[in-house]
Amino acid sequence: MKLDISSLILPLFQVAIERGVMERVYKLAMFPNGDGDTQRDKIYSDSVARLAANVTPNHRYLGF
Repeated sequence: MKLDISSLILPLFQVAIERGVMERVYKLAMFPNGDGDTQRDKIYSDSVARLAANVTPNHRYLGF
């Protein structure tokens, strides 16, 4: 029985190429401004966490 090696290996090559491309593109795609994006996200996250600790749906300033 003769095995068609190319049909067995081709999917492995495709996955390897896709992973290599994604590894190089991911950081640029997710954070195009580099450290500025990650710093802005951290500041925003910290601000929301502080607000969440003090503001509830029944907070008096919300006027409900």
